[in-house]
Amino acid sequence: MRKTIRRLAAWACCLCMAAGAVTAAWAQETDYAQMERELVEAQRQQLTEGEPLLTRRDVLPAGQSSVADWYAIAMARCGISEDYETYLAALKTYVESAYAESGGLSASKATEWHRVALAVTALG
Repeated sequence: MRKTIRRLAAWACCLCMAAGAVTAAWAQETDYAQMERELVEAQRQQLTEGEPLLTRRDVLPAGQSSVADWYAIAMARCGISEDYETYLAALKTYVESAYAESGGLSASKATEWHRVALAVTALG
């Protein structure tokens, strides 16, 4: 009797997993590039006409905020046109000042090093 219950429970688990895989395969695809464009447009509506989003240090300070760097990386990867040269110059200034003041980027947060490298690579 116990073997039968265990076998039924095992089959029920297998069926649940299989059903989950099938529904995931039929799920609607998400257009992340479109979502990114909509987010950027929402941010740009807060700026004056023609003002580049990435050069506003009060909105997205290059290097000083992980959000700003990831935002710039995502914008570049989605092909959104922006003033990336100015952002890279601000990022360079931030890194140079970090080296001048404390001998480098954070010694305890390797992600800061990785994020800056990814931003420079993505932005060109």
